[in-house]
Amino acid sequence: MAQQLIARLYRDLAQLLGRLAFDALLERSLMLARCAHPILERVCASPRGMLMGLDAPSLDGPVLREGAVAIVCQFVELLVVLVGEDLVVILLHDLWPIATEQDQE
Repeated sequence: MAQQLIARLYRDLAQLLGRLAFDALLERSLMLARCAHPILERVCASPRGMLMGLDAPSLDGPVLREGAVAIVCQFVELLVVLVGEDLVVILLHDLWPIATEQDQE
């Protein structure tokens, strides 16, 4: 699920941010998420918004899902720092229309 979300973020944001900037944000998000989720040690970010290793059969499902969610959360937090919360809410509305509408209420 996280890989699909990151792929969708890449599709929508790489043109705006630039491919290299997106990849750098993803790499940093993964590094930050690893601090709290060591299961992500073998996961790596590769060009074009790909997370390699999330589908490894040797990794534990629920623990890995928590780590994957942490990557996405870190990515959004870094994006907020760079461009501001208001703009991020607008950018992410297409990805999570229900969540962003609930936050605005």
